[in-house]
Amino acid sequence: MTFPQDTPFERLVPQERPGRAAKVVVAGLRSLHGGSARALRRACAACDDWDGVLDFADVHRVVPAFREALKTSAADLAPAQAVRAIDARFRTNAQQNLILASELIRLSNLFGERGLRVVPFKGPALAVQAYGGLTMRQSGDLDLFVEPEGVREAVGLLEAEGYVCDTPAERVGFSPAHMRGRRELNFVRKWGPAEIHAELKWRAGEFHLPWHFDSRALETVSLAGGETVAFTAAETLLYLCHHGSRHMWQRLSWILDVAKFVAAPADDAHWRGVLRSARERGCLRNLLIAASLANRLCGAAPPRAVEAALVRDPKAGALARRLVPWILSPEEKPLFKHYHSFHVDSRERFGDRATIWAAWLWDAGRLDRAIPLKR
Repeated sequence: MTFPQDTPFERLVPQERPGRAAKVVVAGLRSLHGGSARALRRACAACDDWDGVLDFADVHRVVPAFREALKTSAADLAPAQAVRAIDARFRTNAQQNLILASELIRLSNLFGERGLRVVPFKGPALAVQAYGGLTMRQSGDLDLFVEPEGVREAVGLLEAEGYVCDTPAERVGFSPAHMRGRRELNFVRKWGPAEIHAELKWRAGEFHLPWHFDSRALETVSLAGGETVAFTAAETLLYLCHHGSRHMWQRLSWILDVAKFVAAPADDAHWRGVLRSARERGCLRNLLIAASLANRLCGAAPPRAVEAALVRDPKAGALARRLVPWILSPEEKPLFKHYHSFHVDSRERFGDRATIWAAWLWDAGRLDRAIPLKR
């Protein structure tokens, strides 16, 4: 099931009562992709908690997009103090993104000089690819994919550049077995009074998504006066779907990322290729869940090929609907049993579901505990 651009909010979030902050922000995001500006104006006119609206947008890391929607369609309905506050947050994010972009180019050049291929994921590269500019997406850190055999050297290079790993060197381990048991290392580096956080990844999450380093999966992205390689739009979309699913889509920004790719001009052949690749790699339903959320919460109409796939797999839309209250209501927290149940239902291959069932058994003692959400 897909939702026309003028769908009332009550149909988008049936039987739930999210706060007005969620209504304002979702109406803003939908207005960017053909949704009705009247819905945003009505939500703004009824809003009496603009601090809550800005905090909600900030927690979900959609401040630049919401600011664009507000400036375009409802700036006259927002208090001047709220407009100044969102402008200040926008400028802060723009400055941070410029710092991250500059550091990304510097690290890419250093890795290249060592003969190491490192591919950024999300962050400044995604801002340019999907949003058309560094300032239009909130980014918090640098995510760097490296081939498993290059992890040891990549760690050494980052440490030589002043990055400190949150795992002591003697506990990192670089044996094949150890590498299969981990998927990333976290680093931090001082930058004046601030910090730059970086994640070095060699696996795409607990439930492994095959990813490719060959030239067909990569493209060149220009940013901050330099260039870096990045995954193509099709590859990036699949990784975004895998990443968002892993965290149960707890940030609207992850859904907005997908919406930008879904709304971008592309022919049916492109989308048939994306669907075929997702099917081959066992993440087709994750892609369909993401497209359904992008339609419901960001107003991005799915391409014809994706809409047809959603009709063939109604469970994907049902799973997307199940996630909405956890996304929009901070007081609603999924438990570990919900987490495992969602992941079992969101995978179409028996082997993947069996792997998740095994993890469920491992977590048997905490199934009724709330999971720590990655806000």
